[in-house]
Amino acid sequence: MDNKKKIILALGFILILALLALILWQLKSGNQAVTPVVEVGNQFVPDASQSSTTPRDWEETDTRKAVPEGVVVPEMKTIIPDNLKEQIAVPTAAVPVVEGSSAQIRIFNVKAQADKFIPEKIIVNQGDTVHIEFTAVDKAYDFTISGYNMKQAPNQGETKTLEFQALQDGDFIYYCSACGGLQSGPQGHIIVVK
Repeated sequence: MDNKKKIILALGFILILALLALILWQLKSGNQAVTPVVEVGNQFVPDASQSSTTPRDWEETDTRKAVPEGVVVPEMKTIIPDNLKEQIAVPTAAVPVVEGSSAQIRIFNVKAQADKFIPEKIIVNQGDTVHIEFTAVDKAYDFTISGYNMKQAPNQGETKTLEFQALQDGDFIYYCSACGGLQSGPQGHIIVVK
């Protein structure tokens, strides 16, 4: 065998050993304990019991609560984690009310199905115009917002519109009065951030 073939065989042997060492190293490092995935809390609406609330000049009621500090208003391109998709609404459209204004018209789709509002939380900035397309999927529901004196009651399969300007800050509970009201019916939140 000539020297050229011996060198090629030696290099091939070294390459095979290097690949085997790499495979063994990968197998050894792959057997380490896997760290469990820990779900983080809702980064859009912090737990009110764990944080302070924004200052307010009004008294809390059954349907209007203080807003926790650090609430994040989702924008159209906000990606909601899978575990929060039924909780946090992302606007289907958001456009400035007037050019140069920070106030926006935010459009949301909310459905009522299986005695539940999906999504449950609509988060907007104070001054925004809130446009909600509300659909009753499996039976007749109503969408009642006491803090804004509004109500829409679509029959099964119908969609009705609610629209208002969010002039008052707070965490407003909306509910289905025909399904049991505040005590036992489905509830959701319209959170207006200062």
